[in-house]
Amino acid sequence: MLLSLYLQSLLIGASIAAPLGPICLLCITITLRHGLTAGCLATLGSASADMLYALVAGLGLTCISSFLFSYQSWLAYAGSSYLLYMGVMLLLQPATHQSLEKKHAPAHNIFIKLFGLTLTNPMTIMAFLSAFSTLGSIGATTSNWHTTAMVAGVSSGSLLWGLGLCLATHRMKNYVLHYMPVIDKISGIVIIIFALKIIATA
Repeated sequence: MLLSLYLQSLLIGASIAAPLGPICLLCITITLRHGLTAGCLATLGSASADMLYALVAGLGLTCISSFLFSYQSWLAYAGSSYLLYMGVMLLLQPATHQSLEKKHAPAHNIFIKLFGLTLTNPMTIMAFLSAFSTLGSIGATTSNWHTTAMVAGVSSGSLLWGLGLCLATHRMKNYVLHYMPVIDKISGIVIIIFALKIIATA
């Protein structure tokens, strides 16, 4: 029963992380520009925020979720403002594909940036609350062991999907290296559009 619940939760966690949004785009561009290790750190930062929300939803911490819902507009403004900054920086990247990995961003900066961006995404906690409602409707109980299996499954599903995406991106790097200026511009435009959409609906 616990293994089945874990596997179902793992699939749900992967499905939450799978849609191509601004976080995925940032993980892809970080992997392309700074290497696999940096991409994995970005994914780990995003997955850590997912794990935090999974814990909030799985443990039923209503005081924390109520606080987050109360300030979700401010969180959305904060996250989208930084997304706008990241999008503009990608647009302003020099039109060259050379020496992409010579400037390594500090590891803690990559982790904290992606953790914060994921944490301020107003749709993240909604996705996890919906996921745990779905798991509850298919027979999961509220025991500590079942909650642990659900949280572990959803969190590891999100992390494994992100790591797989970074690995696939890294393997394709040699094929897309010459198109990095175009990829930067497209990614920057898409991220800016996402940020403006969040601001408009916050």
